[in-house]
Amino acid sequence: MAGEFSLFDLASMQDKVEHLKALPWSKEDKLEAIKAKDYYAISWAALNGRLPILHYLLEEVGLSTEDKLKAVKAYGYIAIARAAQYSHLATIRYLLEEVGLSTEDKLKAVKAYGYIAIISAAENGHLAILRYLLEEVGLGTEDKLEAIKADDYYAIRNAAYNGHLETLRYLLEEVGLSTEDKREAIKADDYYAIRRAAAYQHRPIITYFLTFDPGLAYLESHDREYGKTYVYGFVAEQLEGLKRRKEGMVQITPVLVSTERA
Repeated sequence: MAGEFSLFDLASMQDKVEHLKALPWSKEDKLEAIKAKDYYAISWAALNGRLPILHYLLEEVGLSTEDKLKAVKAYGYIAIARAAQYSHLATIRYLLEEVGLSTEDKLKAVKAYGYIAIISAAENGHLAILRYLLEEVGLGTEDKLEAIKADDYYAIRNAAYNGHLETLRYLLEEVGLSTEDKREAIKADDYYAIRRAAAYQHRPIITYFLTFDPGLAYLESHDREYGKTYVYGFVAEQLEGLKRRKEGMVQITPVLVSTERA
């Protein structure tokens, strides 16, 4: 059997349960294959988002409750982290909610390896998964902030690096960062988020950072690199907007005066 485990692993990566069911193996052999290499087949099924495969491996072959929990916890909850990295929300929900993890286990899964599941979701722009992990699993306010601040605001820096504007907005505006935290996030690693976003020409990201004082200050101070490309147009647009607002106020004032006289 040992030489055939790779066949079982390969079948687990596919989305065809019938391939696994068709293997002419005994129940004992299948259980041995599932447990091989610390439940390798299950982690690969999770990485590929093969929910029917996971159902089969965890529920139909005959794993004990203890073995199911071992499978989900293997390698520091790597199955959940991989599912988050590749945007498999249904898979994450299944692993966290339906296999039997305790509340404490769920929190451990999200916090594993320095919140790697959250960080992976953020840097890949998987906003739905990010919201689920931060809002629905049971993290406290301090835990959420710890996750966002982990590794010098890695989640924010790499969401910007990869051009994920909505993810970046969510992390900066909706998780509970203070004004000072936001400043620190933008400044982290010598303004890494801005530098990398600019290097990859993520204009919406740079425009968003320009709405923050430290972002505007940094980009203005590097006029040669960013002035013409990003700053001048943004400042001109802001001045034009201010001008329109002032003109609107001038038009309103005579109306108010004439009304008072009447």
